Amino acid sequence: MFLIDANATAGGSQECKKGEAALDWNQQGPQGATGPQGATGTQGATGQQGATGPQGATGADGANGATGPQGATGPQGETGPQGSGVSGYVVVSASLDLNNNSSLAFGTLLCPGGKKAVGGGWDNNAASAGLNVFVSKSSPTSDGTGWIGAIQNNSAGTVHVMLSVACINAPESAASAAQFARNRHSRSCTSAVPAELRGRSRAVRGLGTG
Repeated sequence: MFLIDANATAGGSQECKKGEAALDWNQQGPQGATGPQGATGTQGATGQQGATGPQGATGADGANGATGPQGATGPQGETGPQGSGVSGYVVVSASLDLNNNSSLAFGTLLCPGGKKAVGGGWDNNAASAGLNVFVSKSSPTSDGTGWIGAIQNNSAGTVHVMLSVACINAPESAASAAQFARNRHSRSCTSAVPAELRGRSRAVRGLGTG
């Protein structure tokens, strides 16, 4: 076997001789059968860590979880302090028949049990009977524990009059409570009546007349 120049002029020395056959080195033969698998190679060294990839899109919200069991009842709290509001509302009244010809009724009604007065006044039947009366005094006592009233009948007929005081339990200091106790034992029904009426009264269910 020898090599010749395929590009040489025909008939020269670069041709196959009689009995020789030319071979084409660039001709691709048929694919051979797959050879047996080679042995597993050794594991390569760990490569460098790659750069962090971009953050993925936010996923959809998950479904709500089931409601958990109810917790145990907590202990009862301590009792709160006593409130400072009012209580114990009560109305105290006294009434009498007031004679004609400028007769007067006057007096002081006290609230029971240390209560405080929050209102008071007179009531009468003069309007329904067509009679004429007028109130000359209607006010709380100076310590707020009762109501003072004076009323006069200028009619020719008898008038039924009634003095009332509305009382409540109200907070008060120890000093005012002591003053109230002293006043309660010393007050008479004419203690807050005008001077010209004093000495002409008599007690009738808490009221005096003159």
